[in-house]
Amino acid sequence: MSFQLPHEKAGRCSEPKRRMNTTRRSQIKWAHRIHVIHLSKAKERLRTFQSLNKIDGIRFEFVEGIDSALLDPAELRRQKLIKPGTMFRTPGCGLTHRKLWLASLQTRTPLIVCEDDAVIRRDFRNQFSKCICALPKQWHLLLLGYNFDAMLEVEIIAGVERLSGRFSNKMLSISRLKNFQKSILPISVLPLRNAFGTPGYAVSPAGAKYLLEQVFPLRNIRIALPFDGSMLARSMDAVMNGLYSKMKAFACLPPLVVSPNKKDPNARMVTVD
Repeated sequence: MSFQLPHEKAGRCSEPKRRMNTTRRSQIKWAHRIHVIHLSKAKERLRTFQSLNKIDGIRFEFVEGIDSALLDPAELRRQKLIKPGTMFRTPGCGLTHRKLWLASLQTRTPLIVCEDDAVIRRDFRNQFSKCICALPKQWHLLLLGYNFDAMLEVEIIAGVERLSGRFSNKMLSISRLKNFQKSILPISVLPLRNAFGTPGYAVSPAGAKYLLEQVFPLRNIRIALPFDGSMLARSMDAVMNGLYSKMKAFACLPPLVVSPNKKDPNARMVTVD
């Protein structure tokens, strides 16, 4: 099974030839479209997503996820998508993100990506536009939300002072999710050091290039944590966490996107010998 897109070249990704235009006019082309990763067999998740996320001015494009249950470990190893000796949780999810990063790089266009359990603020369009305008010109990634069952670390003074913390609610009920959607609090954009989960993020072509080069082949890497010392990354979001401090990554505070953090019945661990 091959996961290469048309015109995908082997080896390291090439730098986009054109500099991204960050004016408001160019944002109109991509900032009102959200790519939602979804497995077609997860019909209940899709119904829940569509019932909760009725966002004015936003168009959702559903991207068929790669089912980890159908992956051939030998083929993953042959294509150098995962290193031998790696144990990885739901690599199909990571490969689907990869597919979108390749699309961003090839089209030289930033993308907004959400997973299909994401819950999005109703004022997303207006708030997201403000967040993008607050980013430096050469940004890589803007994390729109994060898991509440882990820690978050940001720089409250860029390059000087960090803030690390844990959340009070590891899971969010439907009533709390709906209250979140009604929020009108302004959003701050802060340099990101540590976060888990990818309920939603925006990635630039330069950020897509960096992630493609650094995340793949998938492997178990040790990442530093603010409270727990370190851990061995066995999932896509954990590997990305280990890269945030090395790239131009930022986070929204408070989040624009959250997840109920329910256990995914399609999640599975895959081992490549």
